Amino acid sequence: REKAGGKGQPDVMRELARSSQQIRRPNLGSSARAPIARGPAAQKDVHQVNPSNPWVTTPPKRPDIEDTPLEKLTGGMLKRRLLTGAGALIVVSVMILRATSGTRYIEQKHPPFVEDQTLLRALAVPVNVRMETVFSVLGTQAPRAVPNQPRLQRYSYGTDLEVDAINGRVYAIAIRVAGRVWRGLRVGIGETNAQGALALLGRPRQFGDPVTMQPRDVAGYNVFPSVGQRPRRTIGVEVRPPNGCYDVMVDVQPRLSGILIDGDRRYGVLEDGALTSEWFVTQIRIVSRSMTGPYASGIAC
Repeated sequence: REKAGGKGQPDVMRELARSSQQIRRPNLGSSARAPIARGPAAQKDVHQVNPSNPWVTTPPKRPDIEDTPLEKLTGGMLKRRLLTGAGALIVVSVMILRATSGTRYIEQKHPPFVEDQTLLRALAVPVNVRMETVFSVLGTQAPRAVPNQPRLQRYSYGTDLEVDAINGRVYAIAIRVAGRVWRGLRVGIGETNAQGALALLGRPRQFGDPVTMQPRDVAGYNVFPSVGQRPRRTIGVEVRPPNGCYDVMVDVQPRLSGILIDGDRRYGVLEDGALTSEWFVTQIRIVSRSMTGPYASGIAC
């Protein structure tokens, strides 16, 4: 209006003054509320009126942003890459599972054969002696309790050499390690050599009934249910005064060439596949007969 010649200028000034007064002096008692924008137009507003308080504005809503074609392409490539990696991982896991769940053979001879004779060590520990003698030879050990045998104290020198004592005296010695030699006897020698070593102590005879079983075929191998479950014979001698007062018992069993793993089962594989071969010593036990204990019946001398 001013550019048009200044006509109507007082009307404009009066309108501006009236508007200024309404902003500075709002009618707080009025129940009228400003209209609330709805729909897509509301997302474009910078501020919106709070319905509960028309004089406090609410924060603007986040507008919906559509991905660009480049972002859609890269997102799709990332998803395909993740799916491809997951598929490859599944395939590798299945292959490993099949390889480990199949039948496997592990060569592990039992009883072991000691080729280097310099590794053999004599065990100069008899029964009926004080434990101090054992400590001087094998070293000091703390005793352990034996299940269901409250009188025994067990001194363990590894998993394959144990000394049981009663009242501080050696009652029994169990040898299952190939490197220890006791009076010419050791784990791993054949039954013929074991008979010869026993003959130097007394007259060999068989103790108890033999354990018999036949191997069965698993994946082309002649196997037994486990390393411990296989045929066994126990031969030994009774040593009496003046040479001593103890029994020597030797377990002989067929040699195993290894272990066959079939799923969650572990079988003992028979060496040469036949029971006609010579059997070998797997355990030596020396038991005192001058003390009452669980491994022999009564006192013999």
